[in-house]
Amino acid sequence: MMRVMEPPPIEEAALAPVSVFWDIKSFPVPDGYDARLVGPCIKRNLRKLGYTGPITITAVGVLSEVPRDILKAVYSTGISLKEVIKSPTNMYALFLESSLLRTPPPANMMVISRPPSYIPRHFSSIRDKDREKGRYTIFPFPFGEMPLTLAISLWEDFLLADPVALEEEKCSEMGDPASWFCAVCHHFAAPDLVTGRDLIVSSRISILDNMHNW
Repeated sequence: MMRVMEPPPIEEAALAPVSVFWDIKSFPVPDGYDARLVGPCIKRNLRKLGYTGPITITAVGVLSEVPRDILKAVYSTGISLKEVIKSPTNMYALFLESSLLRTPPPANMMVISRPPSYIPRHFSSIRDKDREKGRYTIFPFPFGEMPLTLAISLWEDFLLADPVALEEEKCSEMGDPASWFCAVCHHFAAPDLVTGRDLIVSSRISILDNMHNW
């Protein structure tokens, strides 16, 4: 994955916030991998590329199809969760719909999902127009199609790089308070102003259990 991701094209992009949308169903946490390291791993590699602005990460998908312990682990490290009615087919459009008003330009956008579903057709021209508006895109994969197995392999290689250093960062890189948003019933749960993340996560998952009969 790191062979594809590029450093910021200009200083404005380097200083701007980075919003990451992660397709958690198509690109799951690998078996045996500590899910608490996903967020620090993404942030660490963006920092190494030269992105210095605040980084927010949102895991998107049909959350009932994701193991509960994985949801609790990623949420506990500051990754927000977005429930959708079915697996997204155009992550880029979903990203814009969710982030356009919350993150004014200049801003960076990164989508982790299987190509080509995460980008629309004729994206090169769209990308140029976005840059003119101060919106920059970071891509973990090439624009062209590739087998899902290859894409997942690149994702796993990305997560497994430098595991010792990441283990040291796990506790210090907690990120901002995470939030939940359900695109099925349009329920938004803002960050709690209390301590005890494990209790918060369990309560939030129970709420979604009741709403959607997981």
